[in-house]
Amino acid sequence: MVHYRKDRKCWVACWQDSKENRRKKSGFDSKKNAEIYEARQKILTENNLARGVDYDIDITVEEIVARYLEKAKYSMKTRSFEVEKQCIEKVLEYFSEESLTLCRYLKSSHLQGFIMWRKETITPRGSPPSDITINKNIASIKRVFKYGKDYNLIPNNPFKSFKAIRVDKEDAPRILTKEDVKIIEELAIDSVVKNELFFLVRTGMRASEMINLEVGDCDIEKKKIIVRSYKAKSRRTRFVPMTKSILELMKTLVVRANDEKRKLVFVNSKGRKHNLRNVLRRFQTILRKAEGKGVNIDGVSIHTLRKTYISHMIMSGEDPAKVMKIVGHESWSTMKKYLYLTENYLNDIPEIF
Repeated sequence: MVHYRKDRKCWVACWQDSKENRRKKSGFDSKKNAEIYEARQKILTENNLARGVDYDIDITVEEIVARYLEKAKYSMKTRSFEVEKQCIEKVLEYFSEESLTLCRYLKSSHLQGFIMWRKETITPRGSPPSDITINKNIASIKRVFKYGKDYNLIPNNPFKSFKAIRVDKEDAPRILTKEDVKIIEELAIDSVVKNELFFLVRTGMRASEMINLEVGDCDIEKKKIIVRSYKAKSRRTRFVPMTKSILELMKTLVVRANDEKRKLVFVNSKGRKHNLRNVLRRFQTILRKAEGKGVNIDGVSIHTLRKTYISHMIMSGEDPAKVMKIVGHESWSTMKKYLYLTENYLNDIPEIF
């Protein structure tokens, strides 16, 4: 029998397997989704028992992947689910080439073979995937087989002890200087994403949060932006204070949105919701022009604007705990991945004795 309980903001399904071992599965955003998933799993199990399938011997890789994705569809956000699916499909492509169709044939060494094969492929960018990207593929397929073991679909997880590629940590993330930001904004003056870039670097919000921002999320009177839980990566509501320049921008954009009778604050040239890829593409075009003006664009992406906001906030003297709250980071270990302190800042120290 399955029992459901709420753990913080997520629902957890708890049960005992055939060997009376306690099991649980978490991550469902509602009790209804947890119940739907468990009901489907029960039907699948009954159907397989009816046709006499011995999972320890006959279950295929594709079948276990399909069942895992069925669960993930209910427990992951849409974007995360799509990324997870893409990572798994790349591993399945290698398994298919090697004729690895049954789970009982899989060994830890097959992931080592996948790494070698993956490094020989070429991405749409014209270069092999990074070790970080390959590690994401490995992490996804390991989650598939952990699921299979947890649900007694396979006797053992063949990839449980497999270690990902060791990646040397960079000293610090790439950020933009104030001069870089000024150049980029000057080059974006005639771009359809001019306001979007101005907004991102002054709020530290994610690009996905920006394109989904609605008029009702902007509290002009209290000078704050509400990032609602169902739009936030952390699934927690947070409040982003408006600076003077952002307040003036939001007043203009909110009035324009009301006049055009639309909910979204930021829209494309046709008045429709932004496609994130188009925003990224336009930003890259501006960056290439900025490179000609002396801006180092190596490693710069739209997410760099968020890192730039965090770093400059800290260097301006703001309390790190306050900045963490504004940008939605729940731990310092996450925060420090975004933090970069310039050499001038580090060298500027007072006499303390």
